[in-house]
Amino acid sequence: MNKKNIIKSFIDFFSSKGYISSINNNVFNNLSQDILFNNSGIAGLFHYFDQNNVLNLNNKNIYATVQKCVRISGKHNDINEIGDSKTHATSFYMLGTFMPIVGDLQKTIIDIYSFLKLFLEEKNMYITIHPECQRALEVWLKLIPRSKIRYDISNTWQMSNQYGYKGYCTEIMYNYLGCEVEVWNIVIIDKFIENGIETDLDHIKIDTGGGLERLNMILNDDDSIYDDESFWSVFSVLAHHNDSILSREKNIIIDHIMTIDAIVFSNIHVSNVGRGYILRKLMRRLFLYFYKYNLQIEKIVYSMNNILLSPLDTMSILFDEYALFINLISVFQKYINSKKVQVINNKKILTVENIVYLHGTLGVSYYLVELLSINEKDIVIENKNVDYYDLLKENNVVSNKYNFSHIIQYIEKNSFSQKEFNYDIMSQNTGLIIFNNEKQVFQCNINDEYYVLNVDNFVYPTSGGQEYDRGTVIFNNQKVFSITNVINYNNINIIFVKCLLSFSFESSSSFLLQVDEHYREVHSINHTLTHIIGTICQKYFFNTIHQISSKICYNCCKISFYFGNEFLLTSEKLLYLLKKEISKNLILKRRKMYFYDAVKNNYKYLNKENYKIFVNVVEIYDKDTNQLLFKDICGGTHSVNFKDYIKSLQLTVLKINKHAYSINYGIK
Repeated sequence: MNKKNIIKSFIDFFSSKGYISSINNNVFNNLSQDILFNNSGIAGLFHYFDQNNVLNLNNKNIYATVQKCVRISGKHNDINEIGDSKTHATSFYMLGTFMPIVGDLQKTIIDIYSFLKLFLEEKNMYITIHPECQRALEVWLKLIPRSKIRYDISNTWQMSNQYGYKGYCTEIMYNYLGCEVEVWNIVIIDKFIENGIETDLDHIKIDTGGGLERLNMILNDDDSIYDDESFWSVFSVLAHHNDSILSREKNIIIDHIMTIDAIVFSNIHVSNVGRGYILRKLMRRLFLYFYKYNLQIEKIVYSMNNILLSPLDTMSILFDEYALFINLISVFQKYINSKKVQVINNKKILTVENIVYLHGTLGVSYYLVELLSINEKDIVIENKNVDYYDLLKENNVVSNKYNFSHIIQYIEKNSFSQKEFNYDIMSQNTGLIIFNNEKQVFQCNINDEYYVLNVDNFVYPTSGGQEYDRGTVIFNNQKVFSITNVINYNNINIIFVKCLLSFSFESSSSFLLQVDEHYREVHSINHTLTHIIGTICQKYFFNTIHQISSKICYNCCKISFYFGNEFLLTSEKLLYLLKKEISKNLILKRRKMYFYDAVKNNYKYLNKENYKIFVNVVEIYDKDTNQLLFKDICGGTHSVNFKDYIKSLQLTVLKINKHAYSINYGIK
């Protein structure tokens, strides 16, 4: 029995009992903004429980759901339990049944108890109820002997002290390996609180839930929810990489990746507020272990590929944030080793002034400082009784970490033309660009304004908000783009580009990048300007590859191919399209070599037993100049699927949206 089987059995069983059944992997409810994440089954359906919504008055439906939940904030926060607890996780699936308008307690209890008896031994089950919940006692006495029912005064539930529903609970417990495990909780909602005043409801409402992972643990005789066979591959990778990783640390790593994946799957982006901030905090906590043990993100995520909801997007965001994390670690270490930090008895003492400077000026948040002080024993935070979070908030100290929502608001406030967001990541994580890619031929009109977000780790040697001189892009010997502003905003380089004359792109066009003297040694600016050309010329991307690679790309960036709905183009088809688009005399060369030799710099990502596998290296050259235009590692005399190579080599596959993929090839 595995989790998929349990879910199927749950859906089938309750559908047969008249429940409307569904599975929801989204971790927040768009219709309820009161909580950051769905922390229980009812959170995903709470709009049906709203007694003020007239649409619910005649809703007699009953529901059974499998709801992905996250508990890392607010009232329900299990993050400090992770690692030591055998039954807690920051994300999990809640199996639940609901009667939002008129509850039938007897049907609910009979249905749930009957379902659990399909899997669990009845002799090991017993019930807890609140001493004053007579209606629950009456129903249970029809099903089980009185000796299996216990009173528990803690069996109450309410949303908050001031507002929301309230009721007694009855729980189904299970004796497992000498411990009492709660397998199901039934909440009988009979009161509503408003401004602290309770009123009785006309009809009870029913909210029930049982953790899928706990049930799965019992059914498979596991000692912990983390002993599930779906985690064996990642445990193996962690043990092989570093056998000194503690068991609790492995659990934390797995738990946090699972939760990050669930949040990313729900289309939540990293930011400094709300859900995005919780996502960032969780990643920072995870990265301490990556940093401590020098773990490889791609190898670990790849080992969890079959159990993650969105592995490619998760890997992408982990890469981005880890680069920023390492940069912040470097900034932090440089600062604490400076004369600005007092050292007493070989301990580095961080004062309130140090904390404020780290958080507000250097962008190292207090949360990260806390984590690092725990990890590095020679760092001590002075005055731990001070609530630094309130202190920083009251003094309006804002950490200089990038926030996509702030950037977008900034753009909208300044009336930049927002046509379409297309997120593309190249070698140094550049590229949120606004551009129009709906037309068959891209037409640039005079005064069109474009905006490029560069999230390189490069930081200008001045404070945020500083403007810099301009640069230009030359097209067919004419100045067509002017860089109107380059602003370092919250440690992000925002490049504003304005079109100086109307023109369309031709397949035979050539481009020349001209950058003012200020930018000559600024790698990230050159890289971003290259990206401007490459992205705007999407219609003629093959031509762009040729022109840019001959002038710039060997020095500073990777090439991005857009394949639309096609996941991969064969080398032969690519050769044909290249010939057609740029009218060049091209030749394709194949040569066989060992896998190890083909990817020397990435050998650490490979399984050792694969080092003697043969692969075919495909290269496309300009026959006249013998210039390498394209290089790829394709299927050879091996059995490994090419998609597996994409996940483990220097090729990075990133899902841009539901209809497009970008495959980045490193040409050196």
